[in-house]
Amino acid sequence: MLSDERKRWLKRNWQVLCALPFTIYFNLRYLPLRQAIHLPILLAHPDLRTLRGKILIRPNRGGVKYGMIRLGFSRVSIYREKGVMIENAGGTIVFRGRCHFGAGSAISIGPHGCLDIGDNVVSTALTRIVCYHHITLAANVRVGWECLLMDTDVHSLTKSDGSHSRGYAPIYIGRNTWLGNGCRIMKRTAIPERCIVQAGTTLSEPVDVPPYSVIGHDHKLVVKASGLWRNPDDDAIVYPPLTDGPILNS
Repeated sequence: MLSDERKRWLKRNWQVLCALPFTIYFNLRYLPLRQAIHLPILLAHPDLRTLRGKILIRPNRGGVKYGMIRLGFSRVSIYREKGVMIENAGGTIVFRGRCHFGAGSAISIGPHGCLDIGDNVVSTALTRIVCYHHITLAANVRVGWECLLMDTDVHSLTKSDGSHSRGYAPIYIGRNTWLGNGCRIMKRTAIPERCIVQAGTTLSEPVDVPPYSVIGHDHKLVVKASGLWRNPDDDAIVYPPLTDGPILNS
């Protein structure tokens, strides 16, 4: 018979134990042995699609510790979704400290993508990140339920003169910013530090507000460009190569 204390321990760590083989493999696959032996990345119910590219752990304070990065663990009672989906086609994920991505989250990194995650970033549930260029979540960012961050259009558009739209641009979320549930953060978005983004808001350009602002909806219909269309036979995006610049080497 198990004691009550051991039963409580099993209940707290059941998701970790079930995914332990995947967790060990994932850490050894991506991290140098001196980091991997600590198992800093814990996975719950993982769906591991493509595991190319790199993962770097560059903590701004302290060293690499067990379970400092937790992916797929449930924190929100109203969602039944489990685990995390990870797809890396060749890009880089940088963790700069503690991080939690809740159950039902998905991270897709393109061949030239760089996802830079600051210390103490927390996403509660069903966050979707599509990073084919460059997304930065600075320290202490909070991401509410069912948010999407996407730095690419996936398809380019053909202009009337025969040239193409670029189709990608970086995203930057400043320190201590909170994204309410259901936000859509698209390419070109830059948010200052210590802001709150109202639930259900869609952003697709730099937000020119001072820190400590609440950012809400814009219901105006605006024609942003003309002379564009999507040609399904000629809509590929050419991304710039990922280089070991100051971000990856910092």
